[in-house]
Order: sequence, then structure tokens, then C-alpha cells
Amino acid sequence: NKNNSDKLKVVLRQRLETGIVKLVWTGILTTNNNKKMGCLSFLQTLGSTIDRAHDKQDTLEQQCRQLQTELNGWKDTAMQLEGSWQSEKDALLEHFHTLYKATHDELRKTKLTVQQLENRRQAAGNDYSTAAAHNANKRRQG
Repeated sequence: NKNNSDKLKVVLRQRLETGIVKLVWTGILTTNNNKKMGCLSFLQTLGSTIDRAHDKQDTLEQQCRQLQTELNGWKDTAMQLEGSWQSEKDALLEHFHTLYKATHDELRKTKLTVQQLENRRQAAGNDYSTAAAHNANKRRQG
């Protein structure tokens, strides 16, 4: 700003290997006590700005490490739960299979018993019919 010589707008850019220009930092630098900005004052202001940026970067990196640690904790918990859930599913499937097999065996035995009783009833019915016919023949002959 030409009207205010106490301020200096600074834009820091970084050119990446790909040729893209990335904006790193932008800000206004001001002089202390309304002194005209000399080279030393500019460098001091720039240095303190860089120091603040480094402090902020350190804080962000520390937060990133903390978040990474927490993420790893969640991953461990998820893996433990996955193993636990898989164990429960396997146990439930095993119990279901055991009950199914027991029920199937019981049903097979019951069907066999019904078949045997049906065969006995038919045999008894045939015996009764044969005995009744034999008795009827005896009466006629007798």
C-alpha cells in the first residue's frame, strides 16, 4: 500500500518438482513503533514470523502423531472385535450344527419307530384277520 509505508505484504510460494506453484504463506509485516522498515527490521520480523510458523508446524505434527496413535488404538480394538465376533459366529454355527444333527437323528429314530409300529399293526391286523378266518372256518366245519 503506497499510503502506508509501515506495512509490507509478503507472499511465500514454493515451486514443486511438477512445476506447480504452491502458496506457502501470505501475510502483512509491520514495523515496530512506526519506524520505517529497514533491512534489519524486515529480517527480524520475517524471522519471528518463520519462528511462529515452525512452532505451529511442531504443534500440528505433535497433534498428527497423537491422532495416529489413537487411530492405531482403534485399529487394534477393531481387530480384537473382529476376532471376537468371528469366534462367536463360529461357536454359534457349531451349536446350531450340533442341535440340527441331534434333531435330525431324533427325527430319523422317530420315523423308524413309527414305521416299526406301522409294520406291527399291519402284522397284527393280518394275524387277527387270519385268526378270525380260521375261527370262522372251524365253526362252519364244526
